[in-house]
Amino acid sequence: MSTSVKEFSVLVYSHRDSVIEQIRSAIGTHPAEDVSLEYYSATDYDDIVAALDKYSIDLVIFDGEAQPMGGLGAVRQMRDETERPPKSAVVVARDADQWLGAWSGADAVLTHPLDPIGTARRITDLLLS
Repeated sequence: MSTSVKEFSVLVYSHRDSVIEQIRSAIGTHPAEDVSLEYYSATDYDDIVAALDKYSIDLVIFDGEAQPMGGLGAVRQMRDETERPPKSAVVVARDADQWLGAWSGADAVLTHPLDPIGTARRITDLLLS
């Protein structure tokens, strides 16, 4: 019995390449047997808008600590300015910041340090929902 693989495009937003790589590494390119991810990256809000216009993005993952525009504000702005925004997740520095993720309108809130198993599962569930 063969399983069809579902392919998704994920945009990761941070001003730091190291954070983009940490997020990608925590999730991987195949977070589940039947899920494959293609990644894009954005280093500022204009890059997010350009990627949403150019590609069919299924999920945007925001670094809550990004500068100069933080990921929390960027999530909220994307949701306010985009007719059909993709699903979104924001990575915050502390568990106590979970409420900020809810305020931003993100579909999921993740906390540093990212647990690869839990993060991959959460992102897979979000994409398949």
